[in-house]
Amino acid sequence: MTIQTDTAAAPRRWPGPGLFFGYCAIAVAALLIPWAIYELSNVVLLVVGAVLIATLLRVVAEPFHRFMPLPVWAALTLAGLLLLGVFGLTFYIFGAEMSFEFSDVTRRVAASIQELQTRLGGTEIGHYLTDRASGSGFSVTGLLEDVFSYGTTVVAGLIVIVISAIYLTSEPHLYRRGIALLFAERHRDRVDGVLVAVGKGLRLWLIGQLIEMAIIGLLSLFAVWLIGLPSIFALGLIAFVCEFIPFLGPILAAVPAVLVALTHGDHAAILTLVAYLLIHQIEGNLATPLIQRRLIEIPPALTLLGLAAVASLFGIGGILFAGPIVAILYVGVRKWYLGISVDDKSAHGAEAQPQSGALSAAPASSR
Repeated sequence: MTIQTDTAAAPRRWPGPGLFFGYCAIAVAALLIPWAIYELSNVVLLVVGAVLIATLLRVVAEPFHRFMPLPVWAALTLAGLLLLGVFGLTFYIFGAEMSFEFSDVTRRVAASIQELQTRLGGTEIGHYLTDRASGSGFSVTGLLEDVFSYGTTVVAGLIVIVISAIYLTSEPHLYRRGIALLFAERHRDRVDGVLVAVGKGLRLWLIGQLIEMAIIGLLSLFAVWLIGLPSIFALGLIAFVCEFIPFLGPILAAVPAVLVALTHGDHAAILTLVAYLLIHQIEGNLATPLIQRRLIEIPPALTLLGLAAVASLFGIGGILFAGPIVAILYVGVRKWYLGISVDDKSAHGAEAQPQSGALSAAPASSR
């Protein structure tokens, strides 16, 4: 028995001009957005910095709002005053000592570099490196001038970041709604959910990062004090600040410490190098896993590749913001494509051990 079918093919309908121009607009946007991000890289970093400072204000204000309790505006005001008071009191008490110690570190680092150049001058490799360095026009004085010039730009950027952070933290719903309105109406709730998840993830990342920075700063301070190096507070503060930069931070912190130790002899330099290596091992194998397990865990390979990508896209200055940028993208992508929030700890465990999670879930469901 055969079934009669209508073999007449329907006429092919071409998309209307509105749909065609819509596709063209999407293609143009796909090309222009990466170019705009590259051209406006400094603005992107300012935005990330403002969001980070706003998150810090929210973290400090949360205990006032939860336990006192206070209105949000009052808690944020107290948080800002508390941060200003802590920085001001620290500068008032330790400002002169820290200024002297940083000057001492700079002087000793320059002396160690000069001593290394003298030692290398007696070898063929040293002659080659010295000739290459002199041919390239590199000098410590020129480097310090570049650092000072870059520092003035950083100060101006910090002013913009702090003012923007105050606006962001005072009315976060306004800016979140503005970003959601840039998307089609059917996607706005989803975009809003992603922004909320990113805010929570950045808050957890910042808390964990501050804990790690405090641990590494205190361990470094104790290590250089135990070895007998001068300017221990400056070296500890350098380690504290550099820890904000993933992977490269410990290396950057160890360089001035080892150079300062060279002014006390090779034995002190070796002890300092070993101490910083041990501190790095404690951080990577003990502190970081314990902290991330309770807060937010980002795969190390993703962080390293993100660091390389941010450095390539935004330059050396962007390395400082590599950690928060990777955290924002990681949480946002997981929420948008997988629907996994930072609060869902079981989802991470299921991703890490799918078979174990499936087996353990079976008895629970049967009960």
